[in-house]
Amino acid sequence: EDKVRFIAATALHPAKQEKLKQVLEQVQLAEAALLRAAELAKRGDSAGAWESVERGFSDYPDDPKLNQARAEFTTKAAEFVRSIRTAQEMERKQQWGSSLAWYLQAQEDYASSEIAQEGILRLSSKIMEP
Repeated sequence: EDKVRFIAATALHPAKQEKLKQVLEQVQLAEAALLRAAELAKRGDSAGAWESVERGFSDYPDDPKLNQARAEFTTKAAEFVRSIRTAQEMERKQQWGSSLAWYLQAQEDYASSEIAQEGILRLSSKIMEP
């Protein structure tokens, strides 16, 4: 694989070798997100595919393949995506109750959503603080 060849080429330059290692890890994580999304999409799980790509996109927003997949799955899981994005926007505005309601809606749209579950737990804690 090219990965081994690139690492060997930087053997005499430790700083470049470390940078290359980081870049290769990023590429590997982005590709893993895309593979998960493709598998979920094959099963008809557009919301799960979007969530996989969205998590990868938040870490690597400049990746063109993630960007393309994100756009594709956004349209296929439009209601779920709208619920998540509205919940996130309400949370940024510190409108905890509204945000929680939207995360709950997202969870209703896609029960396996990790993003919705994390939002619900985070906001439940905030709301319950004295």
